[in-house]
Amino acid sequence: MSNCKVSKWLQDLLEKLEEQVDSEIQNIKNEHETETKEAENLKTLLKECQRIEKINIEIIEKMQQEIEDLKEWKRENSSDTKNCSQCEERSTHITRLNVKNEQRSNKVELLERRIQESELIQNSKRSECEETELEIEKFEGGTQKAFVINAAETQERSEVDTSRVSSSDAFSKSVKSESVTLINKQRRKSHDLSKNIRCYVCDKVGHKSNECWNRDRSFVWRKYRRRSDHSDSSFGSTGTATRSRQERSTGANSANWRTTRVSSNYKKKNIHKSTSSSSDETSNSSNIRNHEQREKYDYRKKCYCCGKQGHLSRDCYSVKNDWQEMKNENVEMMQHGLCTLTKIVNRMSKTFEKWIPRMLKPPIPSEPDVPFKKGGV
Repeated sequence: MSNCKVSKWLQDLLEKLEEQVDSEIQNIKNEHETETKEAENLKTLLKECQRIEKINIEIIEKMQQEIEDLKEWKRENSSDTKNCSQCEERSTHITRLNVKNEQRSNKVELLERRIQESELIQNSKRSECEETELEIEKFEGGTQKAFVINAAETQERSEVDTSRVSSSDAFSKSVKSESVTLINKQRRKSHDLSKNIRCYVCDKVGHKSNECWNRDRSFVWRKYRRRSDHSDSSFGSTGTATRSRQERSTGANSANWRTTRVSSNYKKKNIHKSTSSSSDETSNSSNIRNHEQREKYDYRKKCYCCGKQGHLSRDCYSVKNDWQEMKNENVEMMQHGLCTLTKIVNRMSKTFEKWIPRMLKPPIPSEPDVPFKKGGV
């Protein structure tokens, strides 16, 4: 009983092994068929390339013969003109010959161009044939090594030095930056000068005497008289009040007008105006208030950017110049980045165009080292 069981088990094992061997044989046959098909396709490609080469060689030979014929025809025409001296219409004949020569020369140039193009096509076809032959001979390991080496070369080429800029671009940028800095310096100087200028009419900083709104001298004296009246209301005696008025009037005269020519006639005029009727004072009081409000609005402004008086923060020159400089720098940086990006994209696209078709090709399987022998286990 035990021997029967062993024999059955051995028979089952043999059947299984035979099935496995048959399946492996079929797989190997299928692979061999695919390899033979690929080899046949490559052979057909080689035959087509050789046929195209022969056709191109024939075309080139024909074109060369035509060129030689045209050159001979030119020589004959040049010799025919000597025999044409007896003709009455010599000039017309010569012009016709010249036109024909020009046409033939144009044809020759076209033929030479076509020959060059055909030679280029022939060279490209030869290179393709050589590549196909090399691919037939190569195996998987060799192709992988070549792919790795070429990929490393393309990566090294794709790296772009962003620091490198042409000399003309650098020179133009330096000139622009220098011009911008000079303009800003001039503006700052003019601004500082306008802030240091003092008006001798109103004794204030920020404008010239020609540009002063308080051009009327009588109005200046009325203003100072009005201030002295308000300040002298607390004094007890009239003598002290008049004395303080006189002192302040003389002080205002010397401080505001900044002149040494102070005459008694001028003081008399001021006294006469001070003793004028109340109607003049009431009529001019509204003007005084308007001028004072205008003065407060003009000269009590303060900039929160530079900390100076005379202008608001929205009119500050320093903020505007800084903003414009930052804007120009940002624009330049964006343009430089776009240029480098386009260069990188173009180089990467070229490398992908080269390598994608090679990557999509199926790998050539390697042949087995030991041939399979049927009948052995």
